[in-house]
Amino acid sequence: MFRLSFRFVYDDLELIKTMTEKQFDQYFGDISGQIELHCGGETVGFYHEEVPFGNELILLWFKRLNEVVFLLKTHNYIAMNVIENNNWIEFIKEDDSLRLNFVEGPDLSKINGFITNTPINSSEKREWGEVKISYDGFLKEINQKTNELLEMIKQINIKLLEADIVTRILNMKNHI
Repeated sequence: MFRLSFRFVYDDLELIKTMTEKQFDQYFGDISGQIELHCGGETVGFYHEEVPFGNELILLWFKRLNEVVFLLKTHNYIAMNVIENNNWIEFIKEDDSLRLNFVEGPDLSKINGFITNTPINSSEKREWGEVKISYDGFLKEINQKTNELLEMIKQINIKLLEADIVTRILNMKNHI
C-alpha cells in the first residue's frame, strides 16, 4: 500500500495570502511543510500533526512525484532524488505493481538531473527495498493528493495557481 501525507507548516502563510504569483516566484518559490511517503511498511520523509514545524519543499515534492507518474507511462524504471539529500527512490513497474527501493548515496556519475530512467547500480546500498505496492493505487494516491494540494493553494491564494512551480505541477498532472 502507498500513502502520501503532507501539510503546510509555514510561518508566512499570511504573507503568501496577499502576494501575486510573481512575488511568490521571486521571494518564496515553494511552501515549506511536512511530507511523508508510506511505502508498504517503510517511510520516507516526516509527518506529524502535532509538530509545529517542517522544512520540506512541498511543491517541489509534488512536482517530482507527478513527473514520476508521467514517466512511468513510458518507462518501467524511474529513480527520483529525495529532496535536499543524496538518497534516491527507485520505482520499478512490473505489470500491475511497483517495486520500490530506497537507495542511500549512490554513484551519480551516469545520472543527470533529479529524476532519471537510468538504473542505479544494483550493488549500491539500499536502506530498504523490494517493497511492492499497487501501481494503480500509487497513481490514484498521487492524483488525489495533488488535487488536495491544488485546492489548498486555491484556498490560500488563487493567484498562486499561476506561480511557476504550480503551473508545472498542473501541466504534468494534465498530461497524466
